[in-house]
Amino acid sequence: MPKAPALALAAVVLLLTGCPLVPPPADVPFPDDPRVLQGAWQVQVTGLAAQVSDLVYAPGSGRLMAWFDGEPRTFQFDETHGWEELDVGWPVAVTPDAYDPTIEAFVAVELARADPRIRVMPIDGGPTSVAAVTLPAGHTRVSVARGSGRAFALTRDAAGSHHLSWWDAASGAAGGTRPVGAVPDGMRASSNGRVLALWDVRGSRATLVDTADPDVVHALDAASRERAELARLADGGPLDGFDAWSRNLVVHRGTNLLAVTTANGMVHAAGLPGAAPPRPAARLPALDLTGAALDLTVVPIDASEAEGYEFHGTFTASGAGATGETWPLTGRVDAYGLHRYLPTAPSVAPAALPPLAAYVTASAIDPETGAELFALSLSTTDRNAAAFVGVLHDVVATNFFRVRVERAGHAEP
Repeated sequence: MPKAPALALAAVVLLLTGCPLVPPPADVPFPDDPRVLQGAWQVQVTGLAAQVSDLVYAPGSGRLMAWFDGEPRTFQFDETHGWEELDVGWPVAVTPDAYDPTIEAFVAVELARADPRIRVMPIDGGPTSVAAVTLPAGHTRVSVARGSGRAFALTRDAAGSHHLSWWDAASGAAGGTRPVGAVPDGMRASSNGRVLALWDVRGSRATLVDTADPDVVHALDAASRERAELARLADGGPLDGFDAWSRNLVVHRGTNLLAVTTANGMVHAAGLPGAAPPRPAARLPALDLTGAALDLTVVPIDASEAEGYEFHGTFTASGAGATGETWPLTGRVDAYGLHRYLPTAPSVAPAALPPLAAYVTASAIDPETGAELFALSLSTTDRNAAAFVGVLHDVVATNFFRVRVERAGHAEP
């Protein structure tokens, strides 16, 4: 049989039998290979490890809130100082769905308790108000919503019929109760809080309630649609780096604000193109850590350490939040099936199965207290890579940063 067909047949047999074609680990001269963490290396912060799930903007107070992995952070625009991050403490957890833009406040409709109440928390930091309310007699709560300064409850009576009740959010004064017909499958307020939608999937219909006047009900015609272009996203423009798959977008022409979630886990705030007065662009939050310098020395290995090695050295953070101090650093590299560090005996071979990867873990420690200050986690699956990507954890500030680690002098701009 010719050699080429024989090799092809062997490959097919391996695929059919489920045996992966795993290349042997790459021999890495130790410690002279550029892939070994020895000498000067540069940590470059490329963004936040957290992802932005939602955005809320209040033009009256100039505050923009973003939820990073579910945790809210608040920013305020000042004409003199630009965007500043505020340390805001909320009496209870706030969510984007609880925001009522009409009154620029978070409205917590707490009806699933012995003493039903409505809690209003202004986004500008004003005092929280709490109003007691009463559900219609014999009704049980199904779901809640808010809009136009009112709190709404979808309830069910003893006969199984559904009703919509509403109250003034600030005072708790009852507004009324009305039946909503067929059993709805859900209720939700629009993003601006002006329309309340109740839909019946089985009946293929939706009911729209004007939250400013709950006695007004609209019919929804899904057949006719209109589309308007607000801004065109072009490379190199004010939205360079915009995550096209993100659903987070704030446009407010009255204050000339455009805010979007970018692919590096941050928020890009800028003025609308061509609008006046101009508003400077900013990535939020402003990163207090932009990178770090590493000066590393590897620990000698023997034949039993073919897959990994330890290192030690120093860690010097850079950026607005850095103190300029240098901290001792210790870490380890483990290359599961990816690299074989030399010198090593020929009989020593990795026994790990795919996926092949090299992992780096390191900690910067305060020598006086023994407390961990920074934790670095890196990895690569490229056996020829001389750079790593991963996460830098600022333990004190509880921030997680995306980072790229390369030899000093070779960092990307």
